[in-house]
Amino acid sequence: STDAGVTWSNILSGGTNAWLVPYWQHPTDFNKIYAGVSRKIYRSTNRGSTWSAFSANLTTGRITSIAQSPVSPSKMMAVSSYYTTTPDIDISSDEGANWTDITTNLTSAGFSGISIQRVIAHPTDANTFFITRASYSAGQVIRTTNFGTTWTDISGNLPAVPVNDLFVDPANTNHLYAGNDFGVYWSNNGGVTWTKLSNGMPFVPVLDFSFFNSGGIRFLRAATHGRGVYELSIDSP
Repeated sequence: STDAGVTWSNILSGGTNAWLVPYWQHPTDFNKIYAGVSRKIYRSTNRGSTWSAFSANLTTGRITSIAQSPVSPSKMMAVSSYYTTTPDIDISSDEGANWTDITTNLTSAGFSGISIQRVIAHPTDANTFFITRASYSAGQVIRTTNFGTTWTDISGNLPAVPVNDLFVDPANTNHLYAGNDFGVYWSNNGGVTWTKLSNGMPFVPVLDFSFFNSGGIRFLRAATHGRGVYELSIDSP
């Protein structure tokens, strides 16, 4: 849409895709749009008018989540976890043209046998990424600070249920928000400990976060599974 949602047009279709196709806009160049179609990255440099397959096949499965660093847009991390407990994780250092499989870095650290829900890029550190997992034991949220070489569990005292999304506050990156199957949990110490934010939020799975800044008032919006969308002023969580 180019008129604030009044009218819409289709700009990309086709492929054997995941249930939810990851697509996003370049963090600094608004003309560039990306989509994870089937097993490849597609890119448009003219806001969706034309597209090209920008990468070779990443994995044998369907791409389910991709994160691009807002600090260094050349760095990306992609996950293929479509109805599988053996997901693939790949990284790119050239904006998605070429990819390296780093799956064994996670599995050798003990993070195996679990579906991956989301990969999230750190807002101020190009080498830090987070992965949320559908774990009922440990490792709901894991973090790398060296672009996928090593991984650390920062789930702390989170309940043993799937975490579906994570938001890192760009104003204070020790403030993390986890959307899990019980609601929203907040950490003010980088994931060491977590507190449930339950005032006004029902006991419901939270699937997706969206950050919105309106006149300097910063809101985190949370989409739930079947009970609407909620927002929180995160300057005083």
